[in-house]
Amino acid sequence: MKNVETIKEIERKIEKNIEKARLQSEKSIRDAHTSKDEIIRKILEKTKKEADSLIEQAKKEAEKESKAILNDSEKEVRKIESAASKNMSKAVDMVVGEFED
Repeated sequence: MKNVETIKEIERKIEKNIEKARLQSEKSIRDAHTSKDEIIRKILEKTKKEADSLIEQAKKEAEKESKAILNDSEKEVRKIESAASKNMSKAVDMVVGEFED
């Protein structure tokens, strides 16, 4: 009879150990999921920062190029206006000269 009680005690200990192992494995799985989610979140955050940085750099470069093009265009307009002004005076003189003849 003592052997039966010993066997039942061993079975209870085994069941307790199995339950403990099950709980530990569930915790390990939850921790792994949490860790995986955290790693993914960090990667996404880092990628977003890098993308934002690249976008900001591209924006600054585009603004710089745009200002250079605008400055060059304004210089060309001034040259054309100056030439037109000089030629306008000649053209007016020519027209007036035609009416005087």
